Amino acid sequence: MKNVTLISIILIGNIICGTTIHIPQDYPTIQEGLNTANQLDTVLVDAGLYVENITWPYTNGIKLIGSGEEDCIIDGNQNGSVIRFEEDLGGIIDSTTLITGFTIQNGAATEGGGMRLWQSSPTLTGVTFSDNFASSDGGGMYSFQSNPT
Repeated sequence: MKNVTLISIILIGNIICGTTIHIPQDYPTIQEGLNTANQLDTVLVDAGLYVENITWPYTNGIKLIGSGEEDCIIDGNQNGSVIRFEEDLGGIIDSTTLITGFTIQNGAATEGGGMRLWQSSPTLTGVTFSDNFASSDGGGMYSFQSNPT
């Protein structure tokens, strides 16, 4: 009976508080970590240069936390937006979604070289946008019907 109670407490704790996914220990890329995350989970990213173009998954309330703007860099390699919140998210992303502790650099897209928000309103703190380009709108960030904090 004690084992069942302990397992129940652990499972309830994970549901209420979420779990922590470590990059690169658990998954080699930020995208893979985000893709496995559930609501209230934290994706904790170690210092380093991550060359990625991230498409945010259909999950609200993920906390993406880098080690700091100085040493945790997501580089888009001039290959599209560095982070994209797509139309198919249907407006579910609100301020409980957090991105903090990163430099977002070298994105190149038509809209939102650094970040493209489509009906998405995440919270951003401690984020630097650097050397991003858009041929139409929003070199650093493009925001359509969005209200990021």
